[in-house]
Amino acid sequence: MLTSLPENIIGQKIWDEYGSIIGTILGTSYDENGFLKNIVVATGDGDVRSFSSQQVVFTESKIVSRDLLTIRIEHLIHLITVSRRRVKVIDRLYREGRMSSSLFTLIKERDEKLLKTRIQELNNLLEELRRKLESLSSIIDLLSETRADLEIRFQEGEIDESLYRELSERISSLTTKQLRKKSRLESLLERGSKALSEEESVPPETELEKQPPVAQPKESRPKPIQLGSISWSPKKKEDEERGPIVIHMK
Repeated sequence: MLTSLPENIIGQKIWDEYGSIIGTILGTSYDENGFLKNIVVATGDGDVRSFSSQQVVFTESKIVSRDLLTIRIEHLIHLITVSRRRVKVIDRLYREGRMSSSLFTLIKERDEKLLKTRIQELNNLLEELRRKLESLSSIIDLLSETRADLEIRFQEGEIDESLYRELSERISSLTTKQLRKKSRLESLLERGSKALSEEESVPPETELEKQPPVAQPKESRPKPIQLGSISWSPKKKEDEERGPIVIHMK
């Protein structure tokens, strides 16, 4: 969050993330701690909109407002990726004997519950994104039909060439914008779907318990103990086959 703006932005244009101007900035508001809260914008069609500071990105060349749905989905994709990495790290620490079974169970149950919640939230947002894409597709189809109708009316002489060119350019501009927006949202949907479908590749606790124990070093034969003039070697299992312990007198 910003405590101050990079420059005086009142009167400047604010753009959407697809390259179109939304409107002109009328003013700003701050919370009780002095952080930027909202930016008030007059749109080109005479409406007034308020944008959260979380949506607004200040670049070197322009001020851009991002879609909140896009921001939330991207954030959840990141959180889910981090959660899965954390689960793998915890499993590895447990297998290496660097974490007790009780602590492992406690942390893993908590992390898996959090991961499940995030996955469900992402699922809900992706459904919202799919509905948004369906709406965009309908708008694009409508623009295509409007363009065809405009062409027919021009050919039949119902509208003159200047009006035809003006409306044709506006329709082309709107279509390009919607297609660009649809492409980016489809890419986001693909990323979100991939995040949901990725397998964790983490062995369950029952499998961890089946991991072979760490190999112990082979026992070496103890060195003889010197007792004055007597040399004594501790008995080993193989000595039982050879007979009693031998004491050598010097």
